[in-house]
Amino acid sequence: MKLYAGTTEQFRADTQMHRIAEKLRAEYAAQIGHKPGPFRGGQLAEQPHGAVDAPR
Repeated sequence: MKLYAGTTEQFRADTQMHRIAEKLRAEYAAQIGHKPGPFRGGQLAEQPHGAVDAPR
């Protein structure tokens, strides 16, 4: 899944203007059809139906 595309200069400008998170949210919603769930401080959210989290 590609959530961000742009030049290095655009990335730097977006980072300095604190626009990265909003751009990622918007692109995720455009591709998946809903907003992403809340970030839980580096922990993966519970997986439905016995799915296994990624290895740590």
